[in-house]
Amino acid sequence: MSKKQIKSSMPDITTEKLVSFSRNEDKSYKKITKIFKKDLKTGKRKLDEESESDESYMLVKEGEGHDETCSLEGFDGKDMTLFFKKINNE
Repeated sequence: MSKKQIKSSMPDITTEKLVSFSRNEDKSYKKITKIFKKDLKTGKRKLDEESESDESYMLVKEGEGHDETCSLEGFDGKDMTLFFKKINNE
């Protein structure tokens, strides 16, 4: 026999953090952070906070020393990692 479970009527909220990089015209990158609140029961997601870093980054090769990484799936379906190093803006 199965047991009946009572679901709470209260929303089940969780927080998701999304970090991405946006390319500038001078070929540097800005780090963009978005924080979402998601209701696990309904699947609805709402943007709670968005911020853009004041620091600039440049794309570097693996092994050249990096400050940030960004993992993604490439056009061919394979996972790839991008490496970013902070640029001193003086």
